[in-house]
Amino acid sequence: LQPLLAILGEVPDYNIVIDDIDESELEILAKEISELKVRLGFGMANQMDLTKGLRDFWEESLGKFKEGVDFYVKGTKMLFGDVVYAMWLFKRTTQGYTLKPREVRTIRRTLKDILTFFPALIILIIPLTPFGHVLVFSFIQRFYPDFFPTAFSDRRQNLMKMYEEIERKPP
Repeated sequence: LQPLLAILGEVPDYNIVIDDIDESELEILAKEISELKVRLGFGMANQMDLTKGLRDFWEESLGKFKEGVDFYVKGTKMLFGDVVYAMWLFKRTTQGYTLKPREVRTIRRTLKDILTFFPALIILIIPLTPFGHVLVFSFIQRFYPDFFPTAFSDRRQNLMKMYEEIERKPP
């Protein structure tokens, strides 16, 4: 507060204005200026703010990483379950069972998922920049929307979450 008053006191013809300014208003102004400096990065209030910011960034990044790993683990489990179910249906056809149209669609979808799983995996593994991955995935999703296995789509993941919630609820 005193440095602010000293600066205003050095300016000619402002002595009249200084008398009209309330000290509480100056305290609020001084506080807001220091907060603005911190937000703009011109001066950290203390080292704790920097470490808190880094900790928050780390926790957020770790949370997103865990979320991504969880998405791919669930997708892989669903794909494995689809393969097991399709093999069971195929085994039934060898025993003389006639498949229903829904079961035929399931087998076709699973076969397509298996064929697209490895190219999609290779594209994920290729070391591109994050921007490069966004461009590649945007291009593929725009021109080949069925390129990625369905087990790795938001739609199937959300359906799986709904089924899991229904199973957890007591009757």
